[in-house]
Amino acid sequence: MVAQNEEMTRLQEEIRNIAQPILQEAGLLIYGLTVQRNKRNVIARLTLDRVDGELTVGDCEAVSKKLSSALDVHELISGRYYLEVSSPGVERALRSIEECRRFVGRLAFFEFEDGRTVLGDIISVEGDRLTVAKKDGSQEVLVFGAWRKAHLKLDLEKALKKKVK
Repeated sequence: MVAQNEEMTRLQEEIRNIAQPILQEAGLLIYGLTVQRNKRNVIARLTLDRVDGELTVGDCEAVSKKLSSALDVHELISGRYYLEVSSPGVERALRSIEECRRFVGRLAFFEFEDGRTVLGDIISVEGDRLTVAKKDGSQEVLVFGAWRKAHLKLDLEKALKKKVK
């Protein structure tokens, strides 16, 4: 089992190294990468993000084609493999203070160990503190990482207003 974990870790790093130039050229970055082996196949799951704008299905498709070809050329994986390329989704987790900065103006949900929750727009990030404007008009300052879970929420009202314009 240890040897298989080492193999998957090595393979993950090699896939990351091959993917980086492809992604850089497309203006994309790796949000997540996992590699697993089941009884017959290797499954590589690559989650992408775009710093400047929205990631599209076309972006994922283009990376999938280029990366799949590059993996075939490098012959990293013996036997069959599956490559899954996707986006982290509209309600992605907030994993770093940099991501919180990036999503200033977006609706986010925070859940704390004691069960308390906060829902509101991230209006500023200073140091390790986020200021969130809640729907009731009040503001709350949160320390990054003091929550159990945090993720963006789809603000349907804003999304519909954009679509109408």
